Amino acid sequence: MGQVVRETPGKEQGEIFAIVLVLLVLEIMYDSLFIYGILEGWDQQFLSFTLAMAFLILGLMIDFYRRSFLPDVLELKKRRSKVITKLER
Repeated sequence: MGQVVRETPGKEQGEIFAIVLVLLVLEIMYDSLFIYGILEGWDQQFLSFTLAMAFLILGLMIDFYRRSFLPDVLELKKRRSKVITKLER
């Protein structure tokens, strides 16, 4: 689609990896709490809270991964001319 001008690999950061692992443990905890709550017939408000926390933690994990481990890529795309000729009409 475009010409890659600059591509720098993501840095391996140990502390971010540790944060993602801690968030993974919290994600598993909230998921298991949600499943246990469904099986035990808990209140719907508490179940929605645990599900919301699980989605929030999943979003944080994806954001940390995207910012820290994915490469930065700068692409230049060719722009179309803004003048429409008679042949294109």
